[in-house]
Parts: sequence; C-alpha cells; structure tokens
Amino acid sequence: MSDRSTNESIYAFQKFMRCAVGTDSIDQSATLCHEPSAWSLATQLGYGAATNPPIRDVLNSRTIIVVGSNMNETHPVIAAYVKRAAKQGTHLIVVNPIHTELARYAEYELLISLVRMSYYSRRWLST
Repeated sequence: MSDRSTNESIYAFQKFMRCAVGTDSIDQSATLCHEPSAWSLATQLGYGAATNPPIRDVLNSRTIIVVGSNMNETHPVIAAYVKRAAKQGTHLIVVNPIHTELARYAEYELLISLVRMSYYSRRWLST
C-alpha cells in the first residue's frame, strides 16, 4: 500500500487479502520510508516509534523545533496546534530545505540544503 492510497482502496485491498488470500497481514510504504527514523528513535529514546504525548501538550510548550517537515500538508491537525501555540507566545523554530507555510509563524526559519540537513540530523541524534 502507498501513503497516497485512499481509504477506500486500502479497505478494498485489505478485504481482498482477508477473503481471497486468507491473511490480514498487509504492509505499506512507510516501513521502508521510516526505517532510518525508527532506528534513530530506538537508539536515542529506547523506543522506535512516536511517543504520542497528548496533542494539547503542544500548547504548553515554551519552544517547538520543527525539522524537515511540511506539517500543513502531512499532519494538519498538529500543525494547527503548533500555529496556535506560536500565536500564544511559544518560540517556534523551523528547519527545512524549503519554505513552508508553517514558517510564517516561526520566530526563526533556517533554510538548509538536504545534504546539510542529513548531516546535522545525524549530529543532533548522536549527541
């Protein structure tokens, strides 16, 4: 399955796999895409997935750093909370290779190349 699949096509494929093939085990593209980040999270935090604190905790943050994400496109709900937090005085820093809409709410925006972003991400995670 692809991250671009619709809910309907995912449901139809899952239904086919259960009925015709006899399995409920299907995979999607995030397995390969997120393998490096899962390894990094497991190495640094002891758990290779998001820790999922309550979203409202964003509103109580003093500083939020967004690195390499276009939240408005990929995670619009949390992006709305981040924007609201920035409007309420939270320091927002956006580090990205492209200018995103979220950067309009940022106190600081660092536009860096993908190569440098990869380098700095490895450095940040290793300290």
